[in-house]
Amino acid sequence: MSAPLIASREARSWVRHPSGPIKAWLAALILACPLASLPAASLAGPGEPQILSKTVQGRFADVLEGVTAAIQGHGLNITQVIPADEILSAAQGDSDPGPPVFHRARTVEFCSPHLSLRLVREDPQFLVLCPFAISLFELSASPGRVTVSYRNPDATEKTRPGPTLNAVKTLMDALVTEGTQWFAPATPP
Repeated sequence: MSAPLIASREARSWVRHPSGPIKAWLAALILACPLASLPAASLAGPGEPQILSKTVQGRFADVLEGVTAAIQGHGLNITQVIPADEILSAAQGDSDPGPPVFHRARTVEFCSPHLSLRLVREDPQFLVLCPFAISLFELSASPGRVTVSYRNPDATEKTRPGPTLNAVKTLMDALVTEGTQWFAPATPP
């Protein structure tokens, strides 16, 4: 039996992962979420939310298309779209009989090479913010309500975010705003 395929961002090709299908998907999820391994206290400055989000009413596929169109409209390269709902369902398996958290969930990773270079010149530790990512999800309990979220680049331990972090936040805000502009804000459940 051959090993399953996972995407290699660097080569943009498919490679075999030796540890099996569930572990391959989990490895991809872990690689996609580099901040998950850091202590929360080291990520957020005082009063800064770590995650910024906007919830809209609409079909998941349409919101995903709006966000990817906004990313591409800014001339950015989408490196991969991670099927987070499928990864978590595979991990849930028989060991967790509870209902799935997500009806649909995707993380869109993308790159701005020039902005990324400016980030790491400002502080090499900002590499953890690259590639940029926007996550979209629709909870199983709330169909039709799509949340679009991203990591707040200003939520670092630095007391004054530099101009490049501000540029990243401005870009991310613009992408979420543009990607969701055709959808009504969701009413509370």
